[in-house]
Amino acid sequence: MFTIMRSNKDALGAYLTRMGGYSLLTHAEEVSLGQQIQSALNPPQGISQAELDQIQKRGKRAKHRMICGNLRLVVTIAKKYQKRGMDLIDLIQEGSLGLERAVEKFDPAKGYRFSTYAYWWIRQSITRAIAMQSHTIRIPVHMTEKLNRIKRVRRELSQTLGRTPTHQEMVAELGITLEQLQKTLQAAQISNPESLNIRVGKDQEMELGDLLEDLQMPSPNEVVEQDFLRNALWSALAQLNDNERTVLILRYGLEDGRERSLYRVSQQMGISREWVRKLEQTAKSKLLQSGNLQDFMAA
Repeated sequence: MFTIMRSNKDALGAYLTRMGGYSLLTHAEEVSLGQQIQSALNPPQGISQAELDQIQKRGKRAKHRMICGNLRLVVTIAKKYQKRGMDLIDLIQEGSLGLERAVEKFDPAKGYRFSTYAYWWIRQSITRAIAMQSHTIRIPVHMTEKLNRIKRVRRELSQTLGRTPTHQEMVAELGITLEQLQKTLQAAQISNPESLNIRVGKDQEMELGDLLEDLQMPSPNEVVEQDFLRNALWSALAQLNDNERTVLILRYGLEDGRERSLYRVSQQMGISREWVRKLEQTAKSKLLQSGNLQDFMAA
């Protein structure tokens, strides 16, 4: 791998220069290289030592080419995690370790692009390094989705109201009771929503909420399945009418990742909450009958 020995600035410059010297791989090249790598890791039985040596040499060259052809992906992901307690070159170094692992685990027979698979390994390697560096408090996995939603709603209401929202305003937007909000925060040992913005890390360089999403990442195969499901979902959405499609897109944040309450969607579309609810139910019913999604529904 590309071990960093010089100053961060020099090392980053050298890394970017090296990265620029390699072209991106086509899907056909990924498949060919992946097959050579897997053959080297799992050589066939009953071959001569000379044949084994040749297979392993080809596998080593293929692994090097696969890594070099995806260095840009490492940099792209690493840049998203800057200002979280680690220098960019250190993030890249950690991401490169994840990339190497992805290259070794990639199965070209599955038919998907390597970048889709590698993204998870690179991101996992980087976020684990950040967590270890910062000694971040670990939030129970089952709480992260709820806490992320609380943080997102608090941020949206703060922008809309121009002030910190009250607990009553938050539960109205979240569609839960005050007791449920308090239980969720207590279960995560956070006394109030503002605590999601406490500074953590060696130099207090990040917010606790910044890392919540990183503590519950899907597996590599789940990432690939989600990618296929996303494509199938958009094909199915095309079969809905404009209002049905808009309701689902807004309610579940299919375009921007921001889920919206029935009230928020009704305000944005200029219709009643009850009509939004009916459109959502109709749209879901149509999607369940969609041929594009049958394979996923049966899984």
